[in-house]
Amino acid sequence: MFLLAPEQLFWQAQELGVLVTFNMATYINSDGCPDQVVPNISLFNPYLLNTDNWVQTMVDFGAQYAVIVAKVRISLSFVCLDF
Repeated sequence: MFLLAPEQLFWQAQELGVLVTFNMATYINSDGCPDQVVPNISLFNPYLLNTDNWVQTMVDFGAQYAVIVAKVRISLSFVCLDF
């Protein structure tokens, strides 16, 4: 028998969480970019995006945490890097 580390117990206690994957593939109705061709960035224009609604839905659902995928395989990143 083994005991879980405090960090593992904390993670386990969260019970419900949400994984958000929102990227260019959402707009081109695809699971990734075919043949690694990146679509024109002008297609990615989420002007009606309401992330507050997403979060409220997560809270209503009882989610204890949310993870957004910051970079996906179609070369689009939500992470701003300052080099």
